[in-house]
Amino acid sequence: AAVLVDPTPVPPGGVVVAQDEMAAVVRRDHPLADLPALTLDDLHEDGLVAGGGGCEHQIQRLHELDGQPFRYAHRVREMSTMFGMIERGEGVSIVPTLGRVMLPPDLVMVPMVRRLSRTLVLSGPTSREWHPLARALVDAV
Repeated sequence: AAVLVDPTPVPPGGVVVAQDEMAAVVRRDHPLADLPALTLDDLHEDGLVAGGGGCEHQIQRLHELDGQPFRYAHRVREMSTMFGMIERGEGVSIVPTLGRVMLPPDLVMVPMVRRLSRTLVLSGPTSREWHPLARALVDAV
């Protein structure tokens, strides 16, 4: 079984398990934290921390939609590293809103002016019969 991001089309037997959108992450005491929505330019001023959680494609897409080259100040692999850097004031980031539950208490999410949503689909293999446990997992959803 796998969780696919934005599959087109949804594989046969796949189930949409969640939809969310991308949002900025800043320190709670950051001047941007109280704004209703942020732009990429707002984030680049502080230094964008990219990576973590496999969401780089969506961040690249936001840049494409805004007609900007994808640029970042730092690239990390782990969300915990990303959050630590933001907590220390070393940058800001963009993550899916489903990640809100993982935020440390001193970080907040702020919507992006350019909205970009994604769909998560739970599915099994497309080239062979699904293992009974994969089928049971999808059926349970």
